Amino acid sequence: MKITELRNSPPLLIISIFLLVLAIGKIPIKEYLVFSYSTSDKLETILISSILVCILIAIIHKLRIPHSYFSFIDRRTYIYYLPAIIYVFVFTNGFNDFLSMRYSTLNSAQISLYGAEAFSGALFEEILFRGLVFGVLLNKYYDSKNGILKSVLISSFIFGLAHIENIWTQPQISTRGTLNQVYATTCLGVMYCATYVKTRSVVVLSVLHFISNFSAGIGELAGSAIIIEPVSRHKTIIEIIASYMLIAVIYGSSLLIGLYILKHTTREEVEEFAGRS
Repeated sequence: MKITELRNSPPLLIISIFLLVLAIGKIPIKEYLVFSYSTSDKLETILISSILVCILIAIIHKLRIPHSYFSFIDRRTYIYYLPAIIYVFVFTNGFNDFLSMRYSTLNSAQISLYGAEAFSGALFEEILFRGLVFGVLLNKYYDSKNGILKSVLISSFIFGLAHIENIWTQPQISTRGTLNQVYATTCLGVMYCATYVKTRSVVVLSVLHFISNFSAGIGELAGSAIIIEPVSRHKTIIEIIASYMLIAVIYGSSLLIGLYILKHTTREEVEEFAGRS
């Protein structure tokens, strides 16, 4: 089968892409770098993410998958970024770690390398899930009933399900925490997809994704540089139930926001995005 024929077979194309991503992700680049383990690990992530972004963009263009990298913000669409910006604040816990860092303990090289790692990862995820996965699904289901909704929901579920790997790659996160991530990212994926179709700027979404990842994970940059350390304790059953309900409401709201945006997205806007106008 030629690669161009995969355009009309979303399951096969998506599986092939994920196998490619996994294979490239196994390349032991850091073994050939002469830096500390931490620096080499970050450089490896940056290089692999950059390679994958280039490959994904090449595939998107080769298969003529509907996409839009950047559209200048105008007064008719900028409001649709507001929910995503609010959720950046939620994901980062109000930028708590970012604001409580002792930056005197860090140097500019550490922060720059961490920032480059966070941005390359965010750009890769947006190009993969919003650019390619959503695009190929939209191309397939565009003419079917509720094709745009089907494309958004399936691509968002795949986006959420991809985070299940954290059970093995991030053992410090509990299984329950990983399942919470799957739920949260699935709901956020719907909002991101809807915003993407409405604004046609995967680059802007990548920047918002980057800000969220950068601020939420900066605490790992220098452990003791965090001024405020949380005190761990066992939660009561009431607290656990309440936390589940809070997660369901907070991230479930992003699902509803995404569906609301889609409801107010015209057929003409979808046609323009999909290149069918």
